[in-house]
Amino acid sequence: MDTLLFKERYVKEKKIGSGTYGVVYKVRDKRDSLVYAIKKITLESFEDGIPASTMREIGILLELNIYKHPNIIGVHEIIHRNRQISIVYEYAEWDLKRFMEENNFKKTSEYSLSHAGLPRSLVTSFGRQLLNALHFCHQLKVFHRDLKPSNLLLTREGFLKLADFGLSRTYSMSNRTYCHEVVTLWYRAPELMLGAKQYNESIDIWSFGCILYEMITGEVLFPGDSEIDELFLVFRMFGTPTEQTWKGVSMMPDYKEVFPKFRATGFQKCRIPPDAKIMLQITLFPSSNWSFSARSNHGHFADSDLNACPSTDAFQRSQVVYSKTNNNIVPKLSTGS
Repeated sequence: MDTLLFKERYVKEKKIGSGTYGVVYKVRDKRDSLVYAIKKITLESFEDGIPASTMREIGILLELNIYKHPNIIGVHEIIHRNRQISIVYEYAEWDLKRFMEENNFKKTSEYSLSHAGLPRSLVTSFGRQLLNALHFCHQLKVFHRDLKPSNLLLTREGFLKLADFGLSRTYSMSNRTYCHEVVTLWYRAPELMLGAKQYNESIDIWSFGCILYEMITGEVLFPGDSEIDELFLVFRMFGTPTEQTWKGVSMMPDYKEVFPKFRATGFQKCRIPPDAKIMLQITLFPSSNWSFSARSNHGHFADSDLNACPSTDAFQRSQVVYSKTNNNIVPKLSTGS
């Protein structure tokens, strides 16, 4: 599309984000007034042309968008013109990180009055939608490798959208090696911190468990300030691994016999419901034989948990209503006055 035609078609409304590879704007299509998000990448900023992460993200998103999964961010079009690439995405009002920061749920949390996390009904809905997105990606042999709340977008209609596939990879070859320096530190699986170069979709499930805990409590599960600090926080909760508890761990490149021998404490001291503790154990130990369906149908995500709409009094800036969509109950989110 010609640059002039692009300007004639879209109206910039505001800047909504920026990063290493570009700036994101909220725009409106003049023809139909539909709103989109556009990531604009200027190639002159890169000596080697289009960044590999951008090419990877475009390729994977185009493949995933063939199926129009409701929990994968949609790509409307891609424009390459005059040393600039513009990726036009469907628009989402929030990311999960900002949604939790901007709404105070502490007073009406259905878990504990001491928690500032999301109401149980929202945890259930968002958790199930994220599991659905991951299951879909993993079926297509794609692992995301950078799951975190800021990469999970929320639409006004209540859909959670998995976004930012810049670090994603396909894993068609079972013996292929990968870079272990992926995933934002707080959501990084221990095998990555131990230098594993062969891994699978279980690293996404670990990140999911960390996000689930954060939705429940409003707190980061492992807020390490360095990789070794992060690793030891994991060891303090689950115990320092041995060959008896984690077969093959001693062969990982960065495993050290001199690691402190922490004893597992688990979630016993965490004031969260027993079923949530079990779900966290399942997701943070994905090497167990629990299948995706076992996770998604676990009692914590059962339909009965979705039936009760949380009181709208629980929100300072949001109201929640429920509607049936594709056999899933999805919370509709709208900005309060």
